[in-house]
Amino acid sequence: MRDTETVSTDRIETDLIEIETTIGRLRAVQARLLGEVDRRQIPSADACRSLGEWIASRLDVAPETARALTCITRSSNEVNEALANGSVSFDRAVELARLAVVSPHDDLVETSRAWDIAGLRRRIAHHRRITPTQEHDAF
Repeated sequence: MRDTETVSTDRIETDLIEIETTIGRLRAVQARLLGEVDRRQIPSADACRSLGEWIASRLDVAPETARALTCITRSSNEVNEALANGSVSFDRAVELARLAVVSPHDDLVETSRAWDIAGLRRRIAHHRRITPTQEHDAF
């Protein structure tokens, strides 16, 4: 590891971006493996109620991280490929997967470049699904 005091600000920023890209690529590998775990129904065999519960217990991650991994595991190929090749960060991929559920459309990754993560979350909230009962009660 370099002495950070002598490294340029640009180098620090580049290193941080490269690290985040690597994290995303590793999460994509995890998602692929977790897809196989899910297909084999390993969580059920281990007496877990869900893949998320299994992920949290086996990988020792927070429930939020387990939910995010579950979301990516079950997301579209477009999102998974973008994560695997480093085009998007893990956090962006999670939000894209959530957006694809409520507002599916082609070229999701490219379209999303116009928004930051908070903007994606607002877009998802805008498309929030409601039940017919909720719709009836609202009007």
